[in-house]
Amino acid sequence: MSASENQDHNPQQLGTQPYSYNGGQPPQHPKSNSKLPWIILAIVAVLLVICITALVLILTGNRDQPAAPNPSTTAEPAPTSAPEPTKAPATQTEALAAVAVDDAWGYINRNGDVIIPNKYQHSRHFSEGWAPVYVPDGWTFVNAAGEELTSLTFSDVWQFSNGAAPVQADGKWGLINAEGNYIVEPTYDEINEGGDGLFPASIGEKWGLIDSTGKTVLDFTYDEMQPPAEGIVGVRQGDAWGYLDIAKDEYIFTPQAEHVWRFSSGMGQVKIDGKWGYIDMKGKLVIEAKYDDIGEFGDGFAPVLLGDSWGYIDTQGKLAIEPQFQYADAFYGGLAPVKISDLWGYIDTTGNMVINPQYFQARPFKPAS
Repeated sequence: MSASENQDHNPQQLGTQPYSYNGGQPPQHPKSNSKLPWIILAIVAVLLVICITALVLILTGNRDQPAAPNPSTTAEPAPTSAPEPTKAPATQTEALAAVAVDDAWGYINRNGDVIIPNKYQHSRHFSEGWAPVYVPDGWTFVNAAGEELTSLTFSDVWQFSNGAAPVQADGKWGLINAEGNYIVEPTYDEINEGGDGLFPASIGEKWGLIDSTGKTVLDFTYDEMQPPAEGIVGVRQGDAWGYLDIAKDEYIFTPQAEHVWRFSSGMGQVKIDGKWGYIDMKGKLVIEAKYDDIGEFGDGFAPVLLGDSWGYIDTQGKLAIEPQFQYADAFYGGLAPVKISDLWGYIDTTGNMVINPQYFQARPFKPAS
C-alpha cells in the first residue's frame, strides 16, 4: 500500500446528552443522533475503497514477477529413464602431413588447411610432437606451432622415438632429447631411424641395436639393419636379409630375402625373386610375393605396385583399391597420399579423393603431439 493508504482514519466522535429527571418520572433516554448511520457507512466505504485500491496495487506490482514455487506442491518431473552420465568432450590428437608446394615444405591438417607454412627445403613426418625440417643452416625440429626445438642445426636427423632422436654433427651420430640436449654424444658412424625406442647404429662396418640411453641391445655383428618395429628388426648378413625377434635375439625368418622392410600390423615386407610379399611374425609367407613394390599397412590397407600403377590390398591380400596411381603411400587415420597426373592428393579408404591433387610431394599423416 502507498503512504497515503497507510494514514489513520479516525471516525467522528459522537456527542451524547445527559439523562434528566422530570417530575420524578424515570429518566428518558436521549433521542438518537440521526447522522450516525450515514457517518458509519461513509467510514466503511472509505475503508473498502482503500482495501480494494491496495489489492489492485499488489496484483499489478506482482504481474511481472514470477510466482514463487510452492515447495510442498512443486516437484521435478520424473525421468522416463535413468539419465546418462556426463562425459568429458572427446579429444583427438590432430594429425598433420608434410606437403611440398613449389619445392617448399610445410604441413597441413586433414581438412587440407595449412598449419605450418611451406617454407622448409625438406621435412619429415611428426613423431612425439616434433618433426624434422631443413632450414638454411641444416636440420632441426619444429612442433605443431612451428616453433623450433633448439637453435642448433644438424647435418642430418631422424624422428623421435621414446624421447630420443638421432642427429648427425661433425660427421658422427648421437641422440638428443626433447630439450635439445645430448643423451648420447655423437660417437657412432651412423644411427638409423628408430622404432619402439630402439635405434640401429653402426661402428665401422658393423651394425647393432641401441636403446634411447645408448645401451647396446643387439651386438654389432650385422652387415646392415633396418628400423625396428613391433619387436622385430630386419638384418642383413652377407647378401641376404632376414628378421630377428629382438627380445629373444633369434631369427623368425633366416636371412634368405633380397631385401626386407619393417613390420606393420603384424606383417613384414620381403623381396623374393624380384617380387615383394608379406610374412607374419612367425616368418610364414602370408601374402604372395608377386608385387613390383609394396608399402606398410595402415588402417588395414597397404599400397602395392602392379606393373606401372599403384593400388591397395587388404590384410588378406585382396585388392581393395584398383591400381590407378603413379605412386601411393600408407594410410593413417583414414587418409593416404597418392600421386596422379604428377600431383599429390589424399584419398580415403574407399578410394575417393578427399584432398585434391595439388602438391609436388606429400607424406602420410601422423599425430602432431
